[in-house]
Amino acid sequence: MCVSRHYSSLCPSPLLDQGRIQVIIFRITSNHGAVRSDTAHIRTNYSKLQKGITTFFRKNNFLF
Repeated sequence: MCVSRHYSSLCPSPLLDQGRIQVIIFRITSNHGAVRSDTAHIRTNYSKLQKGITTFFRKNNFLF
């Protein structure tokens, strides 16, 4: 992710990265034809990750 904390403003948002990851995962799962079970699995992981991101921003005094 970020090489140096001094340039944190130049780093891409974790939410944007997660969106890209979701698209990639969805393409892979849809190619395998097991979309329903995999998307349910992704949703649970995504909600966990969103909670982690919000707590991260709160700890670093960002308004979310």
